[in-house]
Amino acid sequence: MRGVRDVFRRSSLPAVIMVTTLVFSLLGCVRTAAQPTQPQTHFEQGNRAVGIPFEIIEGAIVVTATLNDSVEVKLFFDTGFGSSGVLLHDPEMGSRMALNYVSTVDLGGGGTEGAKTADVAAAVKISLPGVTFPAENAIVLRKPDSLLTGMIVDGIIGGTLTRSVVEIDYDQSVINLYDHSVFQPDPDATEHPVFFSYGIPVIDGALEIEEGKPVPVKLLLDTGAPLMEVMVFTWPEPHFRPNGPTMEFVGRGMGGDVTVQYGRIRSLRLGKYKFENATATFTDSTAYGTATVLGQNGLLGHETLRRFNVVLDYAGSRVFLKPNRRFDHVCEVEMTGITSKPLKNGYHKVFRIRADSPAATQDVRIGDLIVEVDGRDVRTVPFEELYRTLTRDGASVTLTLERGSERLQRTLALRRQI
Repeated sequence: MRGVRDVFRRSSLPAVIMVTTLVFSLLGCVRTAAQPTQPQTHFEQGNRAVGIPFEIIEGAIVVTATLNDSVEVKLFFDTGFGSSGVLLHDPEMGSRMALNYVSTVDLGGGGTEGAKTADVAAAVKISLPGVTFPAENAIVLRKPDSLLTGMIVDGIIGGTLTRSVVEIDYDQSVINLYDHSVFQPDPDATEHPVFFSYGIPVIDGALEIEEGKPVPVKLLLDTGAPLMEVMVFTWPEPHFRPNGPTMEFVGRGMGGDVTVQYGRIRSLRLGKYKFENATATFTDSTAYGTATVLGQNGLLGHETLRRFNVVLDYAGSRVFLKPNRRFDHVCEVEMTGITSKPLKNGYHKVFRIRADSPAATQDVRIGDLIVEVDGRDVRTVPFEELYRTLTRDGASVTLTLERGSERLQRTLALRRQI
């Protein structure tokens, strides 16, 4: 459906726990869809649902929901995914719920393999703490993707939540939902207008590529673009180039493999806020695949958004930003050379290794399972702590790997590449 967005994720996402830079649904968009049932929101108390917990997985927001009162799922909350309902990666999930599919859709997106097909079920109940959405769509991939199957996160949710006013409180790790009739903005927050290009939420910003020459840009608001401050489309704007060295990364998009360049720009500006030496990914039209650019110059990544407590009032065409305790956080990019994915058992499976990287020189191999980092079970270490451990320029980190029946240790000398 036009206006459903381009999803950079995950594993939009660069990074799975920072051992990786994985992009699972990079630039995916729903191109056609079934007519949804009339969407409804049922708050359990009044006109709000406060304190919906979330966790940060792979650098992105993940909420736990229940579908049809029977199946618990973990879902990336993607502020740019405008579709009602959920997008699920694993067709087995639909079988478990005995979903009755009413139509099919094509999923366009980044990558070289072309569009994927998904089935659509209507009238699916989605439940979160304090709120129920009784009649939503479930969009389920028809064929499993080997890089998505077994992943710790089951899919994506977006437009279902953004029908309400959404407050993302990063300091407390909770999402609060408000009916528009009761929402009152924080007087200490700054208001920024949001525009909708074919349904895609876009905010004005500026990129400083050459010193002292900020270039106005329109950026898709994207919590589904983790571990980067901004993504820049290098077409039809060839002057958008990184300031300094770059690092090539091959991720996975909804349409197959996607190659991007990691680098930095002099600054990213957002209203009165300016972020120097910002991390950025640069992608060309080939990487973008079947996804469609509808006026935006790039994506405003999650590493920028999570410096603020964020309120999304899409119905009011505005967003409110209030700096939080992460405001001065320095964004780093992975320093191991490993691209992996987290499995449901909590371990991480290596599926790519960058040439000439610390991992490549220490015989880390595709298919290895990462089970410990510096002697600690990766299943027990919070994402933020692992992120810090694996992004210490000049430090060494010891990975414990399972390779078939063997358990091996590899010590990597971390180094910053951009």
